Amino acid sequence: MKKQSFITGAFLLAAATGLGKIFSAIFKIPLDNLFLHAEGMAIFNGAYNIYMFFFAVATAGIPLAISQLVASSEKEEGERIVSTSLIFTTASLFIVSLAVFIFAEPIATATGMADCALSLRVMAPAITLCSITASLRGYFQGRMNMTPSALSQVTDSLGRLLAGFTGAYLLMGKPLGTISAGAISGTTVGAFLSVSVLVVFLKKSHLKIRCSFSTAHLKRLLIVAIPITVTASLHPIFNLADTLTVVPLLKMAGATDAQSAFGCLSRSAMLYALPVSIATAVAASALPAVAEHAKRGDKGALNRDASLAVRLTLAISVPCAAGFMAIPDGIFGFLFNSTENSSTLVFIALSAVFLSIGEVLSSILQGYGKIKCTVISALVAVISKLALNLVFVRTGHVNGAAASTSLSYILFLCMLLLLLKVHTPVRLSLRAHLLKPLFLGVLCFTAAFVSSMYLPTFPSIIIAAFVYIPAVFVTGMVNIGEINQIFSGHKIEYVCK
Repeated sequence: MKKQSFITGAFLLAAATGLGKIFSAIFKIPLDNLFLHAEGMAIFNGAYNIYMFFFAVATAGIPLAISQLVASSEKEEGERIVSTSLIFTTASLFIVSLAVFIFAEPIATATGMADCALSLRVMAPAITLCSITASLRGYFQGRMNMTPSALSQVTDSLGRLLAGFTGAYLLMGKPLGTISAGAISGTTVGAFLSVSVLVVFLKKSHLKIRCSFSTAHLKRLLIVAIPITVTASLHPIFNLADTLTVVPLLKMAGATDAQSAFGCLSRSAMLYALPVSIATAVAASALPAVAEHAKRGDKGALNRDASLAVRLTLAISVPCAAGFMAIPDGIFGFLFNSTENSSTLVFIALSAVFLSIGEVLSSILQGYGKIKCTVISALVAVISKLALNLVFVRTGHVNGAAASTSLSYILFLCMLLLLLKVHTPVRLSLRAHLLKPLFLGVLCFTAAFVSSMYLPTFPSIIIAAFVYIPAVFVTGMVNIGEINQIFSGHKIEYVCK
């Protein structure tokens, strides 16, 4: 099996993750416009957010835990580790799949959207399939071959897009709950295709899946996987919290548009998640180096690469948040042909920055061996989100849910910054990591806001980008040499000369 370098492998996975998120946006935005609209997207997301929670639980920590154990094991022991994981995760999530299928109606009623029961049943098998995906990805990553994982991610996303569109199109004209079920069928098809890709690589690798189960191996897996899963699943957990609380709380407050409002909130959540995924995907290619410096005790190199990861993440997430806040009506109108509840984008916009940086800092702390710190921070953020929803949704309508997300991520980030200072030698600069991003954010906001007064949305975004991108390099937020360090090449520098 061909091995890859840390940087090559990390960037390959990061690129696949970013591409998957882009496919997701390509899927959801036309799905919203053409088939479901705000009320139907509420039904779709009611089921989809539940799936994404279990998907994150399965695929966030398990592959990394397996890869760590397999990397330090002989071939036969690695096979036993994968077998143990497959038996445990598949059995566990099969029970979850079965429960979701059987109790779809009570679950749907609990979300306040009874029409999403059929969607829950259609996507239930995907929960089991993603458990198989997680174990096999972990094995290949442990053998330093990221290609199977990357291809399976892209295949999953592409299959979800094509099958989901086909299902929605074939059921067009039916009730929204039925169309939603057709669209979410892509989730199950994509999961099946992802497993199929991994099985093909599995046969080529001559891995023998032994029917063996070791409690010792399982314990080692869970010790590594659980903390990583908690922090990596923060965004799906927040979405699940909104799924379970927003519609019921709005109805309790007397709102007559509860389901439609949740659909609009889901639009904003999808938009801010896109820069988060791209930012963390780019920064992820630097993080293996951070972990390596931490092991060697090289404080200078550790600070340099940690700073680079944070600055790259800020450079991507800040303009997105600025644009969301500057022209929310324009963005909603451009993408969804509606400005209904577009103000949710203003309240949730800063989450793009706070969550992006929070995930990078979590990775740095984990690389430094401070996994419990990130778990505690994530748990506090989740409790905060639930508590704030209970207060803000009743008083601030759906904007309250958006605001509670941003405030909880601020708390998450503040805790991580404090823990980073206490437990690691990493020191972030006030000028480089706060003042410059703040200046660039204000500049981008101003360019987008002013241009939107005279031009349509898309040209306004282009003008803001033309103002922002040169300013990033002029201010020294990042430079060409640092970008080359991440991508391990000189093509960008050559083009810019």
